Amino acid sequence: MQMTLTNLVCSDLASVEKALEIVDNFCSLAGLKLNRKKTKAIWLGKLENSESNPLQLKWLRNPVKILGIVVSYDEKGNNQHNFIHKLQKLQTNLDLWRARDLTLFGRVLIIKSLALSQLVYSSSNLDVPQEITPIIKTKLFKFLWRTKTTK
Repeated sequence: MQMTLTNLVCSDLASVEKALEIVDNFCSLAGLKLNRKKTKAIWLGKLENSESNPLQLKWLRNPVKILGIVVSYDEKGNNQHNFIHKLQKLQTNLDLWRARDLTLFGRVLIIKSLALSQLVYSSSNLDVPQEITPIIKTKLFKFLWRTKTTK
């Protein structure tokens, strides 16, 4: 059995209905079937407190991970999942690489390929909290110039 994941972001319930209609039409042509009981949805924006469960979908109240980004009703929780955890992982990776005798070029390569790449996707899709940018700069600067780090 093959499973395909698709994410839709719709502005209102009518858009969700229309999108599901298009998916159903495609499924009938392709010989597939959408299992609505396994299909998850989350209310966002002004409808976040909605208690209704339309269209036979599973409407979630807890955080949802969509394409590597955690989406929830709690901004602090979103920041924790999307930035703080990634910063902790970044520090662990930098500490591992700090033990090696890398050249300046090698440290730049680690920063560009392993450090920044972990943060670019979240940063390009979400508002970055103001306190995060200086923390990242400090961690990368200390790694680049081999200064002592304080976690």
